[in-house]
Parts: sequence; structure tokens; C-alpha cells
Amino acid sequence: MVFSSDTVPYQTLWSVPVDSGGPRPLISFDDPLAALGRGAFTAHGDTMYFALLESESDVWTAEMTVR
Repeated sequence: MVFSSDTVPYQTLWSVPVDSGGPRPLISFDDPLAALGRGAFTAHGDTMYFALLESESDVWTAEMTVR
């Protein structure tokens, strides 16, 4: 079983054995602004595929006037 966790300040993808043993980290992201796409991962052989989300935005300004 594999699940993700929002570990401060980075997200981590964990492997959790179904039968016994404790969880172990598979992938730890080193960018605090990057996030794993929820439910968007799969494995094939020894390769893991996942969606990585990056937050971006523009900053807009406007002058305020009093009437």
C-alpha cells in the first residue's frame, strides 16, 4: 500500500506494508512549494509515476481613490 502525507514542510510518499512492519518513505520532495497530486500516482515495475503540482500566481495591484 502507498499513501502520501503532508509532512512539514515537505510532502512525502510512503510505503506501508499490509502484513507487518512500519511505514517507510519512498519519495520526499525537497521543494516546499511542490505538492503531490492527490490520488495521481501509480507504479509499473520499479518505476513510480505521479503528478507534481506547483503553485504559481500573478500579483495584481490597483490604485484606490476616495469619492
